[in-house]
Amino acid sequence: MTFKQLNSKVKNGNIVFFGSSYLAGFPVAELAKMYGLDEEIYNRSIANLTMDQVQSYLNLCVLDFMPGKVFLNLGEEDIKIGRFNMDNFISKYEWLLYTIHTKTKATIYILPVMSSSPMASALNTALEELANKYGCKYIDTIPALTSERPVLRTFELLKAYLRTHPLNFADAMEAGNNVFFDNNNSMTNPTLAGSHALS
Repeated sequence: MTFKQLNSKVKNGNIVFFGSSYLAGFPVAELAKMYGLDEEIYNRSIANLTMDQVQSYLNLCVLDFMPGKVFLNLGEEDIKIGRFNMDNFISKYEWLLYTIHTKTKATIYILPVMSSSPMASALNTALEELANKYGCKYIDTIPALTSERPVLRTFELLKAYLRTHPLNFADAMEAGNNVFFDNNNSMTNPTLAGSHALS
């Protein structure tokens, strides 16, 4: 079935994942069921998607849902292209965030490019700054790359943010385990500073 056919059966206000190859192969709905989550989650990621192609798919893969939460994971294919232009990419990402903000009431979560390459690292720094600038939430899933089970570890880092209802105590405690502290006991990931960041 095509996305258009599938979208005719979905309800508004749920969770949408939109990204490129990493998310396209990510079984988020199946993992949610395995972990006992009952939220409706739709993965509308497309393998090999670049930022230049996003506009063509945005209505079908995001806006048509009128989602409550959107998880974005873009850039992995763009950095493979010769002469990657960071400023141009970020400008287009800003347009994407603005469009989602103005056409939906969704909370937007930005995920990093899942790669240990220096170019990905530089882009991820820019994406985190972009999230802070535009009131989005940046979720650092890079630690999953060094896990023996990277897919499961990525989901574990995302799981608390998939809740569409208020966190209970157990949820809040688990989310707290994703907060990393440096030697001075200061938070190195302010997006996880408290339960308000998990709405």
